[in-house]
Amino acid sequence: MKRQLKISFIFLLIVSSFSVFSQTERPLVHFNDLVFKNDSEKNAFTQFDNSGDKAASFDLLFASYDDLQNGDKVAALNKVEACVASLKKIISDKSEAKKVKIIYEYVHKEFLKVYKLKNSFIDIFETGEYNCVSASALYAIVFSKLDIPYQIKETPTHVYLIAYPNSSKVLIETTSPAKGYYQFSNSFITKYVTNLYNSKIITKEEFETVSVNDLFNKYYFTSDNISIHDLAGLQYSNFAIYFMDDNDLQKAKEHIKKAYFLFRSDRHRYLLKATLLALIDKNGYEKFDNVLNLAMLCRFNNLKDKELSNDVIGYQFEELLNTQLIKNSDYDLFDKSYEKISSEIQDSSLKGDITYGYHYELARLGYLSSKNQEYLLKHLSAAYAYNPLNANLRALIIGAYERAVQNFNDSKSIMDGSEIYVKTFDFFEENEFYISVKLNCILDLAYRSYYYSDMVKGDAYIKEFETLIKKKEGVTATANFVEKAYSQGATEYYKRGNYGKSKQLLKSGLIYAPNSFGLQQRLKQFD
Repeated sequence: MKRQLKISFIFLLIVSSFSVFSQTERPLVHFNDLVFKNDSEKNAFTQFDNSGDKAASFDLLFASYDDLQNGDKVAALNKVEACVASLKKIISDKSEAKKVKIIYEYVHKEFLKVYKLKNSFIDIFETGEYNCVSASALYAIVFSKLDIPYQIKETPTHVYLIAYPNSSKVLIETTSPAKGYYQFSNSFITKYVTNLYNSKIITKEEFETVSVNDLFNKYYFTSDNISIHDLAGLQYSNFAIYFMDDNDLQKAKEHIKKAYFLFRSDRHRYLLKATLLALIDKNGYEKFDNVLNLAMLCRFNNLKDKELSNDVIGYQFEELLNTQLIKNSDYDLFDKSYEKISSEIQDSSLKGDITYGYHYELARLGYLSSKNQEYLLKHLSAAYAYNPLNANLRALIIGAYERAVQNFNDSKSIMDGSEIYVKTFDFFEENEFYISVKLNCILDLAYRSYYYSDMVKGDAYIKEFETLIKKKEGVTATANFVEKAYSQGATEYYKRGNYGKSKQLLKSGLIYAPNSFGLQQRLKQFD
């Protein structure tokens, strides 16, 4: 039964808060995984990929979840520059708090007309619509151009700014035009810290030795600082959620990949994983584009994600195999899918299981469809390298060998062909079927040698036969082969007048084929 995953997304600008994980951790999304709407977007991501935080933030932000909306970036930039130019003149001699108040009101009046939950940064310039992410991005850009220090903060459901974080600490609440900025007074800060002490959130030692401002900064502003590039990532995660709400998982995936690429937070990691699993549950593996979803989930396995353990990935590969190979007989797609999945897996045990399943199934189906020996040995040997003790695989190897024996013309060819199996599969030399075949071949070669009067070779083959059969208890040779070899040897020695040797060969032959009528009759002739 397929793993079921149903997603019910509450419409949030930012989903439940998760801590940001190590930025040095191996990435889940590579640049080549991204699908861009246009060249402008691609260029912005290329610049970010090459220069990181030095990339032009405006270019990354100037995107829309609406595929038909591109916006006029040049006009938007010009409007921002005009705004900044005007503000520089107005705020030049003002205090920090007054500067922020003026900037806040001016920007709100010039750009922000209507609050709208589903929103893109482009909409600010096209329609005046905004939300906390797009508006915070605009204020961050303006502050940067005015050389005003700021921090971008995020909470589980919101984004806001703090201007002059090390001095005036002016909070910018972008979604409230009436009370969109707030400077914390000294009395507020003192009361807040005192309340922390009275509530036993901080110790007496902390309260008495650490400054009030430092304690306030530590405990009040507990939300993470994020960069403006992270904010662009949050905008893309918003886009993903918009499409999830519309049940368009494919578009949601493309946007959450971009969100993660820009801002590698646990939140985006979770959304990416959930979206990929939902797409697999919905679409399966009939197309290669769907296989790429599993390939990306393998990267979660590489990071030891408990929800994507080796067992889960192994099960999904079985589903892929059953769909592409068993159900659809699409060998080309299966080969391509295996190569992609295998290339993503780093765990040696999981890679071995996947490789074994790939080669075993191709060998099994190849055997059933009478593929040639070269094809079978290629996949059998590869599977055997990863799981030499598997009973089903060993049985398949013996079956392939048995079929190969039937296609050889003579005993010498069989012996030569057998050597490939002996050298490749270390269990093979002890297999009873192989030993029986080998015994029969030796007897046939003995018969042929005696037939052509090569007594030395004939005797050597008989000795080899008897040595081998005595070592392998319970293994027998085919009676007809025994009768032919020993009878021919006895006949040739009889012709040469060596009656003792002739009689001894007949007696020895009856040890290995006691019911042989031909050997019995020839032996009676000596009585």
